[in-house]
Amino acid sequence: MMNPAKAAFVPGPARIGRLDYVFGWLTSMLLIGAGALATMIVLALVFAVVSPTMERAEALMRGATPFVTLLTVMPASIYTGAVLGVKRLHDMGRTGRWMIAYYACYAACLGTNFVAISMPAFGLVSLALGAISALALLALVVLPGTKDANRYGPVPPRF
Repeated sequence: MMNPAKAAFVPGPARIGRLDYVFGWLTSMLLIGAGALATMIVLALVFAVVSPTMERAEALMRGATPFVTLLTVMPASIYTGAVLGVKRLHDMGRTGRWMIAYYACYAACLGTNFVAISMPAFGLVSLALGAISALALLALVVLPGTKDANRYGPVPPRF
């Protein structure tokens, strides 16, 4: 049997309970946050060394840091969220393909945010899509798994 903490981040057919899902999500957010902080520190050091003036280094930091941090953090966030979400869906007896619908809704929410800058009416669409995404995540935390073994594996160990 695989270690439950390791099983949460390794893709494959398995199940995790609600508490493991919450702990896995919190752990991934802490690790991703630490990665984002490390990225910002490295960028600050690189820009301080490369830039001829402090003003130029600050300008480079303001422009590049959000973009580079997003490029490093977003793939990790998507991966861990998908693996944890699929395993949680498996615990409820559902297919992991439902995560595709979640990420489509999430991506549409982000996209409408950019459109809402120039067309404020899209702000309500973005708000609605964000609420649907939040409710989907809440469902993964609140809804119980199947009480017996299902096609995705045995009942996950409880604390």
